[in-house]
This record gives sequence, C-alpha cells and structure tokens, in this order.
Amino acid sequence: QTPFGKMPSGFSSMADPQLDLRPNKTFTLYLAVAPIDGTWKLDGKEVVLTPSKVGGMDTKELGKKGAA
Repeated sequence: QTPFGKMPSGFSSMADPQLDLRPNKTFTLYLAVAPIDGTWKLDGKEVVLTPSKVGGMDTKELGKKGAA
C-alpha cells in the first residue's frame, strides 16, 4: 500500500520485478508486461543477462516483427 492507497496489482509487479537465476545459468525475469527468459553469466562482479525469449516469443522473431 502506498500513501495514495492500494497500488494496482499490475503496477506493483512492474515496480517490483522478480528475477529467478537458476544454477543451470538460465533466468526468468518476471515483469508486468511479459516474462523475459534467457541465460546469465558472471563477469567479474556483474551478472550479465542475455535474453532469448520475451513473453514466450524468441527474441530473433521479435526483431523481425519490429523491422516489418
């Protein structure tokens, strides 16, 4: 709850994304818009996320649709 009342559920999940990093080096980032799946690696002290799917659609396909 905010000082302005209860936050709509979709907005609260956008404001509070959930990241699931799995031991097999895959991840899911849960956002209100769509989940993002991919792989991750550790580069020094940084975690690098490489998305492969957004909302279940392959990122390569999304690129083609955006260019059309």
